[in-house]
Amino acid sequence: MQFQRDYQMFAPSQARSLLAMIMALFLAACDGSSSVNDRTADSPTPNTPETPAIPQQPNAPLQPSTPAAPEGEPDFTLALASAEPGSALAITEGAESKIGVSTQFLNGFDRSVSLSVEGRAVDLEDLSLALSETTIVPGTSENQVRNLELTLRLAVGALPIMPHQRSVTVVGVSGATTKRLQLDIDVIPVPRPDVYLLIGQSNMSGSSGGGKDAGPGGLDEPHPRIRQLNVKGDDETPGAHTSRSLNVMPEVFVRAEDPLHKPLPAGASSKDGVSIGPGLSFAKAALGDTTQNIILVPAAWGDTGFCRELRPRGSWNAVVRNVGDLSNETLLYQRALLRTAVAIEESGGILRGIIMHQGEKDASDEFKGRDCVQYYAENIRLLVSELRTNITEDVRGPEWRDPEAAIPFVMGTMSRGADERNDYSQFSPAKSVVDGVHRNISGLLSYATFANFDDLVPPGYPCGAGDCIHFGASAAREMGRRYYMALRDAVDSQ
Repeated sequence: MQFQRDYQMFAPSQARSLLAMIMALFLAACDGSSSVNDRTADSPTPNTPETPAIPQQPNAPLQPSTPAAPEGEPDFTLALASAEPGSALAITEGAESKIGVSTQFLNGFDRSVSLSVEGRAVDLEDLSLALSETTIVPGTSENQVRNLELTLRLAVGALPIMPHQRSVTVVGVSGATTKRLQLDIDVIPVPRPDVYLLIGQSNMSGSSGGGKDAGPGGLDEPHPRIRQLNVKGDDETPGAHTSRSLNVMPEVFVRAEDPLHKPLPAGASSKDGVSIGPGLSFAKAALGDTTQNIILVPAAWGDTGFCRELRPRGSWNAVVRNVGDLSNETLLYQRALLRTAVAIEESGGILRGIIMHQGEKDASDEFKGRDCVQYYAENIRLLVSELRTNITEDVRGPEWRDPEAAIPFVMGTMSRGADERNDYSQFSPAKSVVDGVHRNISGLLSYATFANFDDLVPPGYPCGAGDCIHFGASAAREMGRRYYMALRDAVDSQ
């Protein structure tokens, strides 16, 4: 909690102590006095909760305040204007806040004062500041007070934030005299849910082949703050990919439970199905970095890729390119757009990221006489760019719908598991090409990286359904955690 602090003038009662007191104030200003005007922006803010969204950075040295003039001498002060003692300064992410600042000219001080605002990089992140006046000229009265406004706006950034406190300093300079007013501001996260899109193949939708542990205290127990779009099952009916009624249940949002890509029927308290994917553990990892609900948007579909198919389930192409063996339809991309649009429009949430598990289908098509691997890197680049551009806008506005928007994207690596059923430890040439695209995704796209799952193999991590092309339940849980850590890194590393 920040309390109002007013500048304290030095008022000696005995002439012989004047020099000693001036020196004491000067030293206090240099090493961080508790007086608002004497504290520099380098002074640590007490009891400030740490937030992973805003990493600490080195403080820049700032010139300290000039000590107060002797009693009766011309001087000026800076203070909060019209604030109740003990009141807190606060700003909500995505909103604007105005703070009144007063400049008082004392004992005939007759020089103009130039005003500015300073702060550490950590405190200024996503924060814009504007003073209503930057030069204050004293009037003719003996002790005139001039009021102005400092307007702050904290933009909603790429990652959610936690409640914390920031400090900025209003600096007044007149000749050799410098005064500082430190403002400690409580930051309140934007009150909107965090939305994440899940796309790709069966390892994203969940093919663990069992292992679901969703009972009380279980590893896959649902969490009240993790919600999901209540999607219907995969539907190959013509028009189903772009029909809301064929994609989303009447009860739009439910508590997230595996399998995420299956609906919670009306009146049911839990889902059937014993397989899990990485989505729920991903969301659980994210809970510690947000005060808001999390909404997962399941949009993966097993055994899908970018090549032509006789089956009507669709491809992940976002653009019809008319090259090689690529499919000339965009059904799964359109389905992902639709589902994310419903989630954002119905919840008012903010798109915080996209995670994908893909590649097995694209690499295996070489055995069917189709060559799509050579286009794989461009396919992924186009898909992510089009999703970032065309997903329904959220509260951040149209500038966040651009191919280069800071919407993090994470691609997971394919399984290298081996057991008695099959051995995927060594990749074919085509699969190696796909794997290389995943590992170098940051070279294709901004705010993108990969999550490495090479070690999530037997015996420590049993394989999933069918054979080791699928990750098992214990691997899926660890995948989710790694997806989340990679997603944060995709933003922080830029």
